[in-house]
Amino acid sequence: NMPLRGLFYFAQHYGKIVSKKALHKSTLIKIPTPQYVVFYNGKKPFPESKVLKLSDAFFNQSVKGCMEVEATILNINYGRNKEIMDKCKVLFEYATFVKTVRDFVESGEYDSNDIAIDKAVQHCINHGILANVLQMHRAEVIEMFFSEYTMEDAIADAVEDAVEDAKKAIEQARIEAKKEAKKEAIEEYQHKLDEKDDIINEKDDIIRQLQEQLKKAEQRIQ
Repeated sequence: NMPLRGLFYFAQHYGKIVSKKALHKSTLIKIPTPQYVVFYNGKKPFPESKVLKLSDAFFNQSVKGCMEVEATILNINYGRNKEIMDKCKVLFEYATFVKTVRDFVESGEYDSNDIAIDKAVQHCINHGILANVLQMHRAEVIEMFFSEYTMEDAIADAVEDAVEDAKKAIEQARIEAKKEAKKEAIEEYQHKLDEKDDIINEKDDIIRQLQEQLKKAEQRIQ
């Protein structure tokens, strides 16, 4: 949804720099040329770069819309987009810092995530990685990353609970289905027994009728 978010952002921005009165004038209003770049540093696999288009979200893809917004997503994880990283030292250090935090947290060597994050921050400071920023805003940075990992843990727990609930629901459904199948089988068997009883009763009636007719015939012969 980045292109749609960009559309809203640019509309708000242009609305601030262009007066409503100017919109009704015949003179062409010059506006800044938009460039829309988004940095991605998530954990899921992602290409070096990817262009997302607003038109991809249109309901009717067979008709060309009257507007377009493109968002260029750049993967800034450590080791990706080397050319950009070589030209921007701060961005490279940021990618290195994020990787360091993840490595420390995922190493399992520390009792808690907050300790691992604190150790990662100190490691980066000692090695000159975003040292000035981390020294000035150490507490805020640690809190930000701790909140991120706490949220990830909460989401993971919620997903695990949801999966467990789904498994229980499926198992319960299977049990109910088996019960229902047994019930239907019993009902079907009882129905067949009733049909057999009806057939037997009909045979008995026929035999009685034949016996009565035979008896009457014998009486007439005598």
